[in-house]
Amino acid sequence: MARQWWGGTQIASVAVAAPTVNVLHAFELKMTKDEAGFEIDHASVATIAVPTGYPSITSNARLPLLARTYNPTFQPSAPTQLKLGGCVVAQKIYDTNKLWQTAMTAMGRGAYHSPVTAFAQTANHANSTNPASATLSNTTAGYATLGGRFQFAAPAGAATDYALFAYLVPSGYRLMVTGLSVSCVNTGAAVATTETILDWALGINASAVSFATADNFTTNAYAPRRIPVGMQSFLVGDASGKQAQNVLATFDTPLCVNGGRYFHVILQVPAGTATPSEVFRGDVMINGWFE
Repeated sequence: MARQWWGGTQIASVAVAAPTVNVLHAFELKMTKDEAGFEIDHASVATIAVPTGYPSITSNARLPLLARTYNPTFQPSAPTQLKLGGCVVAQKIYDTNKLWQTAMTAMGRGAYHSPVTAFAQTANHANSTNPASATLSNTTAGYATLGGRFQFAAPAGAATDYALFAYLVPSGYRLMVTGLSVSCVNTGAAVATTETILDWALGINASAVSFATADNFTTNAYAPRRIPVGMQSFLVGDASGKQAQNVLATFDTPLCVNGGRYFHVILQVPAGTATPSEVFRGDVMINGWFE
């Protein structure tokens, strides 16, 4: 028989024929506000309606998946084994006038936490902790996170793209980016000798962290597709505490980064003087969702 539980009380259906031993069967449980229906191999075998005096078919609308073997009145001659595979729990979404990104975020797919690692935070933003200083490089990531806090010592001006952030999108998911913001402030010595210019861009769908990676369709190697998003500047003499203008960007058509590919936040410093005591600190916020 099929069984339903309500607040610790078991509600049973009529007796149901046992499935064939050592044969793969498809079990399906469908619940609505009025009843629970049970199917084996797409054929209905039992239905439990809301009992008199109960407000709904279950006492909680958000239920975990669990399974057990149950022998109510006899001891089987051999141990009963229940083997499960391909378990899926799905909730139908009806027309609620919600945007797709709103529905994805409501399902736990916001870009601010990982869809695969116990919903771990994706940004570099630890509690009550200053960010570690990034080593600016064209071939390795300063941070392997989806944005967050950053800081680095002022480098010499050069036409070098730095992989300040390089985030690997989990396989099986796509990252959809709808916007970002970048803020930056001088937290060290005053800007000396030469103005500092920060040129920001995004990199989409790279197959590796290194910007030295070239397109090679035979080996499935791909350089990032670069999207410029804005610039910031600090003048000579700008002291500690001076903040550059924020960089803001929104994308009416979301930027799509496929699973197993990288999303880069790219920084170029075309003008500046290498000064270890001149430290720039800031925040990169990425808005979007996983699907």
